[in-house]
Amino acid sequence: MPELHERQSQEVLNRSFDSSQNRLRTQGQDTSNVLDGRVEVGVKVAVVTASASGATQIVAAVTGKKIRVLGIAYSVNAAVNVKWQSATTDKTGLFYHGGAGHGIVMEAAQGFLFETDSAAALNINLSGAVAVGGQLRYVEV
Repeated sequence: MPELHERQSQEVLNRSFDSSQNRLRTQGQDTSNVLDGRVEVGVKVAVVTASASGATQIVAAVTGKKIRVLGIAYSVNAAVNVKWQSATTDKTGLFYHGGAGHGIVMEAAQGFLFETDSAAALNINLSGAVAVGGQLRYVEV
């Protein structure tokens, strides 16, 4: 009986309440899936490739869904400013990169970094014609 009580106590300690989602979240869960309410959705990876000044689509719009970005990693080939957009609406401020090899790695500790509006594409927007490459992790919700 003491073993059962100890195991139940440990299970309670391994859970945390996620107030932003109004649900319990178990720590150490499989990171290949993210819970959205009661529906489990798969994490997807998109390649970031852009070289034209202005907006370049990275993830196509999905009817009735938002693209929720969980993590980003990219580097630039020369000095350029980068921002992320939901279609033409800015979802981040500018990231200033001073030269070749500069970049950024961001991963949401909890939740997500930003999301598009419903049924809107996720775009990267460059201040100049500079090669940018990397990847991002996202879910459709």
